[in-house]
Amino acid sequence: MNGTKENVDPHDPCNKLQEVLLSANPEHLEALARFALTALLEVPFRKARSGDQRGGDGGVSGIGNQNLVFEARLYKQETRLDERAIRGEIVQAVERNPQLEAWLLVTTQEVPEQTQNAMDSTATEFGVAAISIDWLCQPLPKLAVLAAYCQDFVAASIGEQHRALLQEIANLPDYARTLAFIERELESWCIGYDSIRLASHERVRGVWNSRSRALAKFSQDVAGGEGDAQHVRRRDPLDRLDDWFDGTDDGSIVALVGLDGVGKTWAALDWLQSRLDQFPIVVLAPSSAIGFADPPTSGPINVIARYLREVSEIRDVSYWEQRVRRMLRRPTAEGPAFLLFFDGLNQLPTRDWLGICYQLQDEPLHQRARTLISTRTTFFDE
Repeated sequence: MNGTKENVDPHDPCNKLQEVLLSANPEHLEALARFALTALLEVPFRKARSGDQRGGDGGVSGIGNQNLVFEARLYKQETRLDERAIRGEIVQAVERNPQLEAWLLVTTQEVPEQTQNAMDSTATEFGVAAISIDWLCQPLPKLAVLAAYCQDFVAASIGEQHRALLQEIANLPDYARTLAFIERELESWCIGYDSIRLASHERVRGVWNSRSRALAKFSQDVAGGEGDAQHVRRRDPLDRLDDWFDGTDDGSIVALVGLDGVGKTWAALDWLQSRLDQFPIVVLAPSSAIGFADPPTSGPINVIARYLREVSEIRDVSYWEQRVRRMLRRPTAEGPAFLLFFDGLNQLPTRDWLGICYQLQDEPLHQRARTLISTRTTFFDE
C-alpha cells in the first residue's frame, strides 16, 4: 500500500519503483507516458515542442479519431499539486485543440480527491474527461502498473537492474485487474462517458421535478416529482418495463401504448427517474426531436447527438455525432450505451417510424441502445 512516510512499506515493490522514478531524470517519466499510451491505445503519441507547450507534454490529435493530451509530472508524495496551474493547463489544451476528448495527468504522486474534483470541474465545462494516471492504489498504483506493462522500455531507460522489480509488480495478484481498468478507462467509447451519463440523468430529474421544464420538453405537465403533483403509479407497466430492460433477449424496443391522456409519458418518466442509477445515458426525445430534424431524414445518431449538445451546452452537433459513434463501440458485455425515449409517435403520423425502428435495431445501435416509445393505441395498431 502507498501512503504517508509513517505507513509506507519499504518492501512493497510499488513503493520501491516510486523511489526509482523519483531519482531518475524527469524526462524518463514523460517518455514512459508517451510510450505506454501509444502501446495501450495503438495510436502514436507525439512529444510537444519545447517551450510553452500549451496544456501538455504530448498527445495524439485526430489519429484514429482520437484527441488526447497528457501532462507528466514527477512529484514526491508530499509535494502540493498546484490546482490553479493544472486547471489552466486543461483550458490551454482545449484552446489548442477544440476537439480534445481527454486530458491525462501522469504523475508519481497520488492525486488528492480535491485536486481531481477541481480537474473534473474544469474539464466538464469543455466536455473533456480529466483522467489521472497516478500513485493512487486501485488496487495498485496505475502508473506502477503501466511501468511494469512496459518493462522493456523502462529497463532500457532507467537501468536494466530494475527489471526484476518491474517483473515483481507484474506478478502481483491485482496487476491484471488494474491494467484492465486502465485500458477500459482509455477506450474511445469510455472516455468522458460517465460525465455525459450523469448530465443526462440530471436532465431527467429536472423534467420530473419541474413543471416548467416538463412543459418545455414535452409540451405537457408530466412533472410527477413537483411538490403538488398528484398521480397514480401504475405498478404493472413499470414492472413489465423492468422485465424488458433487465431481460437477456434481443428485444431492443418496447412500446407504451394507450388512449390519449391515460398517462403514457408520465409512466415512462416515472420509470426512468426511479431507476436512473442503473441506466446508461438517457435521451429524452419527443417525436418532434426526429420529426423536425434538419434535414428531415436525420437518423437516430443525429437525434442522440443533438440531445447531448443540448445537455452539455458545448460544441456543435457534428462533434457529438462523432462522440456518439465512438460510444457505440462499447462492448456489448458492458450493456447498452444509451436508453432512448421517443414520446408521442402518433403526433407525427407521416414520419417513417417503422424505418426508424429498423435503424435502431441495426448496426451500430444493435445491442448498444435500448428504446422506449409511446404512442396512441390506434396509431400503433395501424
